Amino acid sequence: MNKLIRICMASVAIISLVSVRGFADSLRNADYLNLEAGAFVSGDKLINDIFGPHLDAFGALNKMLTDNFSALGKVEGIYGEGSKSGIDLTRSGLKAGLSLVGLLTPGKPVDPYVLAGGLFEYNRVTASAGGADENDSDSEFGFEVGGGIEFNLEPKTLLDLGVLYQKFSDFDSIYANARIGYAFTTSVTLLIEGGYAFDEEDYYARAGIAVKY
Repeated sequence: MNKLIRICMASVAIISLVSVRGFADSLRNADYLNLEAGAFVSGDKLINDIFGPHLDAFGALNKMLTDNFSALGKVEGIYGEGSKSGIDLTRSGLKAGLSLVGLLTPGKPVDPYVLAGGLFEYNRVTASAGGADENDSDSEFGFEVGGGIEFNLEPKTLLDLGVLYQKFSDFDSIYANARIGYAFTTSVTLLIEGGYAFDEEDYYARAGIAVKY
C-alpha cells in the first residue's frame, strides 16, 4: 500500500509540472450528463468462477450550485449470468448516490476537489432450476467521502485521479479510480475510466461520453 501511495504522489507531481496550460472547459466545473458501459470483475473467487465478468453500466448527472460547489447524482448497475451444479444463476446489483462536490480551484489547469454524500445499494441473486426460481436479495444505505485532482491537459484532454471511501453497515472499502477524457467538441467528451476496490479486490473498466448542457 505504501508503495502504491508513493507512486500516486509521484504521478501527481509529474502531471502538475506538465499541466502548465489546460483545457478551460473541464467537466468538474460544468453541468454534464455522463453515460458509460463496460465490465466489472469481482475479487471473490467463487463469484468470479460462477459469473465471470459482469456487465457494468454507469450514469451521472452533475449540476453546478455555485462556482465552488456542485451536486453529483450517480447510478451504477451490474449484471452477470452463470451456472453451478446444473442451476442457472443471475446476479444483479444497483448502487445510487448523491454527493456534494467542492472544487478548490475551479477552472484552473490543476483542480483538486473533495466530495461527501449518501449511498444506496441493492443486490439480488436468482437461482433457476426445473422451472422454479428462488431469489435472495438485500439492500442497505451508506455514505462516501473522497476527493481527487482533475488535470486539464492541452489541448483538449483531461485526467481525473480520485479516491473514495464507501461505508455500509456490513462492509466498507477504499476505491481508487482514474478517468481520461478527450473533448471532441465543447459539449461532448469521450471518457475512458477504470477503478479498483482494495478491500474486495473488485475492479472495473468502462467507456462512454459526457455531454454538457
